[in-house]
Amino acid sequence: MSRTETGSSHETPGIVHPTERDWEETLAATPGVMIVDFWAPWCGPCRAVAPVLEDLVRTSGGKITLAKVNVDQQPGLAARYGIHSIPTLLFVKDGRVMDQVVGAVPKAELQRRLDAAAVLVTRGPEGMSLFERAGRYTHLPTVAREVYDVTGAGDTVVSVVALALAAGAGYPEACHLANHAAGIVIREVGTASCSPVELLASLEGYRI
Repeated sequence: MSRTETGSSHETPGIVHPTERDWEETLAATPGVMIVDFWAPWCGPCRAVAPVLEDLVRTSGGKITLAKVNVDQQPGLAARYGIHSIPTLLFVKDGRVMDQVVGAVPKAELQRRLDAAAVLVTRGPEGMSLFERAGRYTHLPTVAREVYDVTGAGDTVVSVVALALAAGAGYPEACHLANHAAGIVIREVGTASCSPVELLASLEGYRI
C-alpha cells in the first residue's frame, strides 16, 4: 500500500494512503481503530481538520491509524462508502464502519467518539450494528414487517436505549429493545409512539 502522498519526501508513522487496489489489504493489516479521512487538496475544512487528526494519531500510542483517501484520486473508494461531502471521517475497526463524522469537528468531539463505551449504527432495512469497546460486535436484523413512515424512528431508538441503560440493561439488551420499538413506530403514518404492551408483544418469541 502507499504510505505517503504523491510527491511527499518522508513517511509519517501511523498515517497511510490506501488506494482502491490495496484497500482490502489495508483493512486486514490495520490493528485497532482506523480513521478514514476522505479529503481533497482544494477543501478548506479538510486542511483545517488534518492537523487535529494527525495529533490524535501521534498521541494514541499506536492504537489509531489514519488512512487518508483523496477523493479526486480514489473516486471508487468514495463511491463505495457513499461519500457525498468532505471531509468525511469513518471510524473503522475489524473492517467494519463503527461511526461517521461529516465536516471539520473539534478534537474533543473526535476523542469523545473514540472513547465511547459503545457505538450503535442504524442501517435502515439492514437493522442495526452495535460495536462495544471490548471488541464485541452485535448485528440486530430489522424486525419491521411493514414500513409506512420512518419519521421519529431515530428518536425512538435514542430514547429507548437511554431508558433501558438507565434501568440497568446492558448495551445488547438496550439496543435489542430499541430495535423492536423502532420496528413498531415505523408501521404507523406520522409521528407515533410505542406502548409497553406493543413492545412486549413484539418481543414475544425473540431471545436476546
